[in-house]
Amino acid sequence: MKDIYASIELNNQNIRLVVAELIKGNLYLLAAKEIYSNGIDRGRIVDFNIVSKDVEKVKTEVELMIGIKLNKVITLVSAERAYYQLVEGYTTITNEFKKIAPDDISRALQASVYNRISEKLELITIMPVDFKVDDIKVENPINHFGDKLSVRGIMVTVPKENAYGMV
Repeated sequence: MKDIYASIELNNQNIRLVVAELIKGNLYLLAAKEIYSNGIDRGRIVDFNIVSKDVEKVKTEVELMIGIKLNKVITLVSAERAYYQLVEGYTTITNEFKKIAPDDISRALQASVYNRISEKLELITIMPVDFKVDDIKVENPINHFGDKLSVRGIMVTVPKENAYGMV
């Protein structure tokens, strides 16, 4: 199975679609297409019908270029009104052997943003900065043993109107 990634960006008055293949840790560009859209003004969607048709148009053109159908696309949200905040959280390791698994990382990241997001904002991502297992800094906590996993990260949020328009 090939690792093929598609990313779409609505920027200023343009729609850009880029498709790349991941091979041995390197991304290789397969196709890129940019079209003008009257439905976008300075990065904000002003007419959903026009943008929807234009997105479908650029998608169809790229699919013809690469010869495969795109099922899912990563959407880039404008960072113009993004908010970045340093957050911290932790989770207690509850499994019998006290061995840290990916689910523990997810719980620590969720704890780091719990009750920190305004009703008007949408969470885009949490980027881990560093981890500690029982107060000892580690680069990758998976398979370490301990009672507590702490994380510091950067929480990225945008106004809901920006995120929902893109979706």
